[in-house]
Amino acid sequence: MISCTASAPGKCILVGEHAVVYGTKAIVTALNLRAYTSIEIIPDKKIDIEAMDYQLHKEFPYIAEIKLDKKLVPLKPIVKCCQMMINKFKLNKGMKLRIWSEIPPSAGLGSSAAVFVATVKAIETAFDLNLTNDEISQMAFDVEKIVHTKPSGIDNFICTHGGCIQYSKSEEIKRVELPKNFPLIICNSEKPRNTGILVEKVAKLHKNFPRITKKIFDAINLLSMNALESLKKGDLVKLGEIFNLNQGLLEALGVSTSLLSQFINIAREKGAYGAKLTGAGGGGCIIAISPPAKQINIISALKKIGGVPILTEFAKDGVKVEKLK
Repeated sequence: MISCTASAPGKCILVGEHAVVYGTKAIVTALNLRAYTSIEIIPDKKIDIEAMDYQLHKEFPYIAEIKLDKKLVPLKPIVKCCQMMINKFKLNKGMKLRIWSEIPPSAGLGSSAAVFVATVKAIETAFDLNLTNDEISQMAFDVEKIVHTKPSGIDNFICTHGGCIQYSKSEEIKRVELPKNFPLIICNSEKPRNTGILVEKVAKLHKNFPRITKKIFDAINLLSMNALESLKKGDLVKLGEIFNLNQGLLEALGVSTSLLSQFINIAREKGAYGAKLTGAGGGGCIIAISPPAKQINIISALKKIGGVPILTEFAKDGVKVEKLK
């Protein structure tokens, strides 16, 4: 039987989180951390899913409605993804899926979107559906609505297409061509955060102090535009300074934490050009950009204070087929 493995990258907001909700621009990049879905077409009309990182394995009905106990809830969007494609494309064979990921879950790095994009790509390749990347992105977006009530569309786009983008709610997504790749240190706090609560916190602040918060959002927008120019020129020193300024503004909005600030300060003390939180804040990850010679010292120092650092880089490749038999 036909089998294949597809993968999709994670994502990272470099500059612009929170302000982007109010119409400003954000700069987002794909990361060279990938989620993988392996599929094998089987004759029986069933969906067999093994989520290796969660140590979950379960068979599901081909198209019937499913009810899951709490332990199996992480598999629900994957089952829905499979059933959606079975119905849409009138598939008449079963599938066995194996899913694993290098992307930390629930850390603001696009882990769920990357899994959905990789899964759609694996199914469409195995069944020879000839979908475009835009169609893959849209199908992953439809699945992501199961996990996040109102996803922005950033994650599924960047996980599908890769590279670096400029995003604004009021404009079409713009791809950004970079002259070279850039290394990035990510440090996961492994502290849970609720994006909705943090967005609401900023909304309340904006309601109470609209003239002040608007100036903060405008300043973040200018930083996004400056970050874009720095990336195009390969100016990591200036990009680090922009990270630091952006972090100060995010702290003013109240979305950082003492632990994230500790990680950021240590990274700077050990030689990073700059560091900031990425995503909603309140937990999750920080990012730091530094000279190559300082990376080992930064990573070691972050580990000593309880962080989980990862050295990665921007990813030009979006979703792709790793293996086809």
